[in-house]
Amino acid sequence: MSKTARCPDCRGEVRLVGRMLIGEVFGCAHCGAQIEVAGSDPLELEPFARVEEEEEDFV
Repeated sequence: MSKTARCPDCRGEVRLVGRMLIGEVFGCAHCGAQIEVAGSDPLELEPFARVEEEEEDFV
């Protein structure tokens, strides 16, 4: 099974084959942007926003 959607950065067609999990991250074949699966039915893609853990100062 394959689904298609548009890259949120370059609007190129992205074809995903197989089972996609929400939160799965992959690279766009057209522009190399990191994309995250936001929904599966219908397929929704969004730019991947890496969340970095903040360092806490211990006193």
